[in-house]
Amino acid sequence: MMDITARLERKKTSLSVAIMRYNLLRSKLQKAEIAIVEGYEDSIFYSAAFKRQGDVSVEHFFVAAGKDNVLGLHAAMLISRDILKGDGVIFFIDRDFDDLKGYDEHPSLYITPTYSFENIISSCESLRSLLLAEFKLGDAQTIGDVDQIVSLFGEFLRQHQIELYEANRLIYCIRQEAQRGNSLAGGSISDQPRKFAEFDAASFRIKKQATGSALLPLVSVAPNITSETIASYDLEFNQIDPATRWRGKFIYYLFKRFLATLLEDRNSKASPKYFSKGGGGISLDTSTDSLIRVLTSGCTLPECLKSFINQIPARRLK
Repeated sequence: MMDITARLERKKTSLSVAIMRYNLLRSKLQKAEIAIVEGYEDSIFYSAAFKRQGDVSVEHFFVAAGKDNVLGLHAAMLISRDILKGDGVIFFIDRDFDDLKGYDEHPSLYITPTYSFENIISSCESLRSLLLAEFKLGDAQTIGDVDQIVSLFGEFLRQHQIELYEANRLIYCIRQEAQRGNSLAGGSISDQPRKFAEFDAASFRIKKQATGSALLPLVSVAPNITSETIASYDLEFNQIDPATRWRGKFIYYLFKRFLATLLEDRNSKASPKYFSKGGGGISLDTSTDSLIRVLTSGCTLPECLKSFINQIPARRLK
């Protein structure tokens, strides 16, 4: 078991602010059930997932501003009487490449089986549902387009595995080194996925945007990192599934660009490239966070998440 007090000290300033913000919210919502999540987008995903499972008891989300703060709040609530729990709190984090970061498992803490929730919604199931509903491909003339587009998504995943291999391999290395106490990164990963890879609408292909030394500043890695250190993790890294266990923000960004290209083609009044007919008149906005809710409605929810939601009354931290 890790030294929780030592871990809390490392992130004291950020965590202290999160605790103050949480206590202020809890003081105004003493009887409410609160879900603590990493970011705003997570609240959209989990809210939609709750509704799919018929759960309406969790009405309030507290955005902790990062995985460290969610884990820190959880650990602090276990040992402190000064943090208000009200009628119960539940916690949600992404697995990423560093899992629980040394913290212990707990019934009130959910961790995704994928890298993040973005991997769950960037899926074949979400795409198929989107095509049938939002893209209006349910009639006899267009129903055959569904399998054709899903096949294109298979090629999309293959390109993702090739073009994002180097970036994910590097990130995996620095996260594993950090778990061993060797910090190779002096900051966070760039929050602009387009700097790593882009989806080119004209060629309908993913194109790598950074490679070699150009990747290092994007993930805040010290320039003296060695190729031997990175390669030392290849055996385990090459065994994980790229679609579900590589960085979610990368695949979701590219998936949105993939969808935007399809949407333009479906709405085109000229001869479309990927559909039997254009002029779809679809108003789906792939650039806003509302897409998360739409995709969550059609994705396959992990069994562990459905089980967690169904057991929320017994999982609350009080």
